Amino acid sequence: MQSIFDSVRSNGGFSKEALAVGGDGRFMNRDAIQIIIRVAAANGFGKILVGRGGLISTPAMSALIRRQAPQAAFLLTASHNPGGPDADFGIKYNVRNGGPAPEAITERIYAKTLKIGRYYTLESPDIDIDREGTSMLGIQRSQLLILFSITRR
Repeated sequence: MQSIFDSVRSNGGFSKEALAVGGDGRFMNRDAIQIIIRVAAANGFGKILVGRGGLISTPAMSALIRRQAPQAAFLLTASHNPGGPDADFGIKYNVRNGGPAPEAITERIYAKTLKIGRYYTLESPDIDIDREGTSMLGIQRSQLLILFSITRR
């Protein structure tokens, strides 16, 4: 996560940016979301959108990205870059337009992973991602929104 954030950070930082995160509920979904929330808040994201229970399907994430235009979105699913003990975990990184990160960005991210020397995180209890609501997290007061679902119009 830190290498991604370092690769896409602009001069203005992330204080006015949103991040979306959710997954299909497989291996490590809930734990990974808690880590992503802490790292995103420590990196200064102004808003973090999370699917209720940490769950959000690929089509729902696509709709969320189109409606909310977050700086970045992480979809936790084994269908992308499968890892974990039974190839049951992966992270798909989408950019603001809803598409996967272009190769130029993924190459920059990869280069950062080879020389990462620090990462930012917060010490905090787990966020209750099972109830809709808003929480404030971190020194810069990242707004964390737990969403019930994405409704069709």
